[in-house]
Amino acid sequence: MVCEQGTCAWETPEQTGDKPCGRSGHTLSVVGRRAFLFGGCADEDGNPVYLNDTYALDLASGTFGWQKLEVEGKVPAPRWRHTANCISASSLMIFGGIGEKTRYADCAILDTESEVPTWQDPQPQGMGPSPRSYHTATKCGERVYIFGGYGGQGMRRQNFNDLHVLDVTNNLWVGSVEGSELPEGITFDAKDGGIVCEGTPPCPRGNHTTSVIERKFLLVMGGRDTGRYLDDCHVLDTETFSWTQVRTNANPMAPVRLCSHVAEGLESVPSYKLFCFGGQTGNDKVRTEWNYRNKVDVLDCASMSWLSSPGVVTGTPPPPREDTAWAFDPKAAKLVLFGGWANDWLDDLHMLDVSGIVGPPYAVQALVPNEGPMTGKTEIIIKGLEFTKGKIIVKFTDGRNEETSEKADYVSPTEIRCLSPDWSKYNPGEVDVRVSIGGEGLTVNKIKWNYYVNTKPQKCVAYGPGLFEKGGVWGFPSVFKIQAKDTSGRNRSSGGEAHYWVCKVTSSEGEDLDVKILDNADGTYDVLYIPKCSGSVDISVAYDDPVQNGVIPVRGSPWTSSFDNPWTKCKMQGTVPKVQLGMQATTLMKRLVLWGGGPGVHILDGDQLKWETPEVEGTAPVDRVGFTMTTLDNEKMLVFGGQKPPPIPEGDEEPPEVPAADYDDVAVLVCEKGTWKWLPSPDVQGDKPAIKARHTACLIPVGKKVIVFGGIGADGVRHDDLHVLSAQNPAKMEWLHVPNKVIEVTEEAPA
Repeated sequence: MVCEQGTCAWETPEQTGDKPCGRSGHTLSVVGRRAFLFGGCADEDGNPVYLNDTYALDLASGTFGWQKLEVEGKVPAPRWRHTANCISASSLMIFGGIGEKTRYADCAILDTESEVPTWQDPQPQGMGPSPRSYHTATKCGERVYIFGGYGGQGMRRQNFNDLHVLDVTNNLWVGSVEGSELPEGITFDAKDGGIVCEGTPPCPRGNHTTSVIERKFLLVMGGRDTGRYLDDCHVLDTETFSWTQVRTNANPMAPVRLCSHVAEGLESVPSYKLFCFGGQTGNDKVRTEWNYRNKVDVLDCASMSWLSSPGVVTGTPPPPREDTAWAFDPKAAKLVLFGGWANDWLDDLHMLDVSGIVGPPYAVQALVPNEGPMTGKTEIIIKGLEFTKGKIIVKFTDGRNEETSEKADYVSPTEIRCLSPDWSKYNPGEVDVRVSIGGEGLTVNKIKWNYYVNTKPQKCVAYGPGLFEKGGVWGFPSVFKIQAKDTSGRNRSSGGEAHYWVCKVTSSEGEDLDVKILDNADGTYDVLYIPKCSGSVDISVAYDDPVQNGVIPVRGSPWTSSFDNPWTKCKMQGTVPKVQLGMQATTLMKRLVLWGGGPGVHILDGDQLKWETPEVEGTAPVDRVGFTMTTLDNEKMLVFGGQKPPPIPEGDEEPPEVPAADYDDVAVLVCEKGTWKWLPSPDVQGDKPAIKARHTACLIPVGKKVIVFGGIGADGVRHDDLHVLSAQNPAKMEWLHVPNKVIEVTEEAPA
C-alpha cells in the first residue's frame, strides 16, 4: 500500500523467524533498526500466564524476522501491563507492571548492543513510585515521566494521578534527592510521593495513554477509573510542571470514551501529530456496554483538533483489539504494532505508514510567486521551516503527472530558490509542490502552484489616458493599463509577468522616458511615465514571448500622445511687492502672506489674484532674515528667531560673511475680519531655546504645537536640538525641550 500525501496506510507484512506467541499487555520498543518485545500475558494450556521473554524484530532487511533473544543479567520477573521506553541509541528500560499476585515498582534496563543482550538493575536514587500497573511512562528529553496507574503498597489497591520523574542521565527520582532541583514553587510530596504540579491534574486513572507533543508537553488521554470510561485530555508542561494547555488552544476531548488503547505523538513540521488506535470503548456509567475499536484517530497539535477527513487512513486495518503494543520506526516512518486482546490473545503484525502525514523534518509554507506560465522557468522562492543544505528535489504534481524543477538551491533555513518546470504538455491549473532534501521524504503539507495558459501578446490590449491622442499637460504622471490575455483570448486573472512586458516611451526629441510597470496581480498592469516638455511622445507596448521567441507588440501598438504646457501666465492686480533678501511666505486660507527682509506685510488674494500691502496695527518685530514663519490656524501665523539682514555690498565688494543668529523672540500676526495686526509680545514660559536662525519649524495642529529643529546659534555653530512651543493661547505660550535620544535599530534575523 502506497502512503499518499496527507494520509496514512495500513500494511500487514508477513512475519518470519521465531514468532512470539499471541499475547496482550506486552511492550514494544524500537531501538536502532530492531523492535524489542518484552513480557505480556498469554495462554498456556488454557490458562493465562505472565511472560518475561524478550524478542527482537528485524526492521532493516524487509523480511520482518523474529528472533527470541537469549539474555543475561538480572532478567525482570514475568509481568504484563508494564511500560517500556527507548532511553538511548542501544538500550531500553521497563518499569512496573503486574505479575503473579504482585505489582512492581522496579526498573530494568536492557543493553541491546552487548554480544549477548544483558538486563541491568539501575536502582535509581530517591523515592520512586509505589508498585503499579496500567500506568504510563513517557520519555521526554532525558527524563521518563510516570503518571497514574492502578496499584499500591501491600494489599492496598487504588487508581493514581501522581507524577514521578526519573532522570535517566543521573539515575535518580527528580525532587526526592539533592541535586534534582524543581522549578520555583514546585514541590515533592515526601509522604505520598510524587511531584506536586501547578494547575488541576487529571482525575486518578489507569489504562490511559500519555504522549509527547510539541517537544515539551505531555498529553494524557482517556483511560478509566473504577466506575467509568474517560474521554478527557490533559496537558502537562514539563518545563514548568504545570497542568495547562498548548498555546491558546483548548485541550481536545478524546475521540470517544476509551481505555487500553495506544497513542503516539510524532514530531512533524510545522507541528506534532498524535496517532491513537484501538482500545476498549463504552458508556460513561454502564461498564457492561462496551466494544473493541480498530479506528485510527489523528490529532493535529497545532490546532488541537482531530483530523476528520474520511480518507485519512487507507489500507486494511487490524481487527479491533485492546492491550496491544506499538512503537515508531523513524527510518521507515511507520508505527509497528503487534498482538493484543480481543476475546483471545493475538499474534499478528501490522504497520501503519504515517509518512504521508508526518513527513520529513522540514516543511513548505508558501510560494512567492504562487503561479506562472505553462512554459515554466519562473523563479520561485519557497518559504518554509527547517531547510538544510543537501541535494534538493522540488516536484510539481497534479496527482497524475509530475515534473521536477531543473534547478533548486538552498538559500537559508526558511528559503529555497527554484525554477518552475515546463508544464506545457499537460493541462493548466493547480498543482502540489513538494520538497525533498538530502534523500529524506517529500513534504506532506499541500502548497499550491498555479500554471496558467501563456499570455498571447497579439490578443492583449492597452488602454487609458496615457495613450490618448491628447494626453494633457507635461510634468505630471501619465498612466495607462495593460490587460493580459491568454491564447484563447480570455482575460488573464493573475499576474507575475511584469518582467516580460516591454514598454517604451520616446519624446519628439528622441529621448527615452523612464517607464514604471506595476503588477496588479489580477492580469492587469499599470504603466506610468512622466512627459518632460510640450510636444508628442511615441508609446510602444510589447511582450517578450518565450513561446514565440520574440518581442511581440500588443494590439494597437504603437500610439502617439501630445502634451501641453501646464503653466498659464496669470494677469495680476495690484502692486507686486519687490523681492527682498530673506523674505518668507506662508498661507492663511486662500491668501499668500509675505514678510521679512524689508518693510511691510504683503498679501496675495488667491481668488482675485490681487496683491495688496495692508496697514498693519501693532508693533512689528524687528526686520530680519533666516527666521521661520508658521501658520497657526485660519487667522494667525507665528514668527520665531532669525538674524539681522546682512549689509548689501556695493560695486565690486566681496559679499559680507553671513552673520550669526540674533533673535530668540516670538511674534504673532493676526488677520481678524480683514484687519491685520501684530499682537503684543506674548508671555513665553518654559525651557526657551537659544538664539537661532536658519532653523526649521512646522505645526502640529492637534494642540497647536510648533516644532522647531536645528539652526545656527549666536556663536555661528550649527545645532541639532529639538524644541516644542505650545501655542494654543497666543498670549501665553510655553517652550518644551525634547532631549536627544539615539534609538538603535537592528535587523531582525529571518524567522
